[in-house]
Amino acid sequence: MRTRWPVVVLLLVQIGLAVTGLAIWAWLPAAAPPPIRPATVEAWPASLESASPIAAAEAAAWLPEARLLHASLQIDWPWQAPPAGETEPLATTGWVNYVFAAPWTGPAAPPGGATLSVLVERLSSEVVFQSTIAWETMPALPPFPTETAVTSLQAVMAAEAAAGAEFRHACPIYRHLTRVSLLTPPIEPPRWLVAYEDTRQRDRHGLTVTIDAATGEPLALGGNAPDCEPADAP
Repeated sequence: MRTRWPVVVLLLVQIGLAVTGLAIWAWLPAAAPPPIRPATVEAWPASLESASPIAAAEAAAWLPEARLLHASLQIDWPWQAPPAGETEPLATTGWVNYVFAAPWTGPAAPPGGATLSVLVERLSSEVVFQSTIAWETMPALPPFPTETAVTSLQAVMAAEAAAGAEFRHACPIYRHLTRVSLLTPPIEPPRWLVAYEDTRQRDRHGLTVTIDAATGEPLALGGNAPDCEPADAP
């Protein structure tokens, strides 16, 4: 009988931890569900600017106090470079993602917050996915400029001319994804960050191009990516 006591004690401890975990999970309420209604934007393909009004409408229908927390644009490029001498148009595929935050308090819970993610497909200009997450504390909301002189797509074209197109075309099979976001205060002046990925190193950017949001001028280049092998080049 003595040899069973450690087993019994261990079992009781495991049961206690499980009960505690369930209590914490139950204490943190689920966020308000996203609005259930189809939504589209008029402009095609969707950009951060064109999809912003419909995303904001979805956020207002979710919780009236919702404010923009983060926004990003993903551009999916072809997996091969264009023929020599041909001009490559801006890719129309990818996604636009918005994250909104609002105060949210569930039943019998202290004041907290919640976030709503709204995903827009660029090619169809439709809201294709929404999700919510409850937070124990309200996320800090950075001030977002209402508009910039240089749009997100203009920033991409400036980055392409600066170094982006050359970077992608070196080995497009690995470098076919670009993400665009606006650097907000305390970054001054507002700047666009155009980040090019290399799928061989998903944990960091292969190339970054910072664009002045007022003038469209490239401000800085950064990032680091593996060299392209001769067989990878077009």
